[in-house]
Amino acid sequence: MSRSAAPPLARVRSRWRDAEAAGWARSATDPDFGERIYTSRLLGAEPALVLCGGGNTSVKSTVRDLFGERRPVLWIKGSGADLAQVSAASFTAIDSGSWRTPSRERTSMRDTGSATIGITR
Repeated sequence: MSRSAAPPLARVRSRWRDAEAAGWARSATDPDFGERIYTSRLLGAEPALVLCGGGNTSVKSTVRDLFGERRPVLWIKGSGADLAQVSAASFTAIDSGSWRTPSRERTSMRDTGSATIGITR
């Protein structure tokens, strides 16, 4: 009786290298973002983990805005970029601070052909 092959994930080997991860962390303006680029590339390099090089990755972090203040962001690698080849340009930073603390409160909304929205600050 022949032995069945190991499931694909059982054959995945770690590609993590501390020195490479540190290099990616230093290369980005945000170390967490740099490490996410590195881990995304590692995932994309493993055929058992991705289908046709696709997939999305993200990381929560902070960046300085135009006024020098720290803002929480969610870096998102969108569709269309091969995980094994992603770069900083493959990601978009979404300001997640506005999700946590509502700066606007909807006071009214009607759907009668033309919407009316009241906003208070």
